[in-house]
Amino acid sequence: MDGVAALVEALVRTFGPFVIPATVFVIGLAGYGLLFVLNHWLDSRS
Repeated sequence: MDGVAALVEALVRTFGPFVIPATVFVIGLAGYGLLFVLNHWLDSRS
């Protein structure tokens, strides 16, 4: 777990406070994409 903590600390030190909203955006975008694909797949089955 120390490697992950060091990586997060390096990212925060490099990019500052921008990394948190960018991470939330990327996670939200991935979730939206997953829901979009799942919805499209379920609609095509019926």
